[in-house]
Amino acid sequence: MERPCARSVKVETPCVFSQVCVRAGVVWALTEHKALFYREGISSFCSEGEGWKCDTVSEAQGLELMCVALGDGGTAWALDASGSLWFRTGICLSRPQGSDDHWWQISISDYVVFDQGSIFQTLLQATQSVATVTRAPVERVVAFLSQYSQCQPSLVSASDSGVWVASGRNQLHVARGSLVGTFWQNVVPRGTVSATRWTFITSSSVPHKEGNSALS
Repeated sequence: MERPCARSVKVETPCVFSQVCVRAGVVWALTEHKALFYREGISSFCSEGEGWKCDTVSEAQGLELMCVALGDGGTAWALDASGSLWFRTGICLSRPQGSDDHWWQISISDYVVFDQGSIFQTLLQATQSVATVTRAPVERVVAFLSQYSQCQPSLVSASDSGVWVASGRNQLHVARGSLVGTFWQNVVPRGTVSATRWTFITSSSVPHKEGNSALS
């Protein structure tokens, strides 16, 4: 804690990373081609870990991840290219990939904090002030922020107080408390084959059961 940059160790990467996030000894990285990797073998004896492993869960679901964040309670968060928010649970040092075999999706439309045109301007003003003190090239930072002005939500961060999502339309979203996620799973009804083509589907509730579906 007193010397966070005491020693640097070069870590080889399988490809070019665009983002790296770290929490409680877990390291995730997102490549420039939107593939997700996690670091294996991190311990008190090997703080940099032993190697990178591709996340097969994201690959199996076909998600094009834009930003990832490791949150509190062993939960990982991600935003995809369409602006959808996903999470996985069970993330820990001994199991950096988590315990879920799929991503859970939740809606963020009901968690809008505010929508003001001044958010982007406030960021630019803060950038100007910091750049003046540090003599940093503010044009680069402004250009980076400007690319999000007309795009889908693409920035996500998590802490013990909630999950925050920033969109390019001057919107800031926050989700607090317990969230329930959903996901689609391929199901082949008994007595049919996977190539069956369905033309109609209905669903209705049944007392004392989870539900009932009728397909044709």
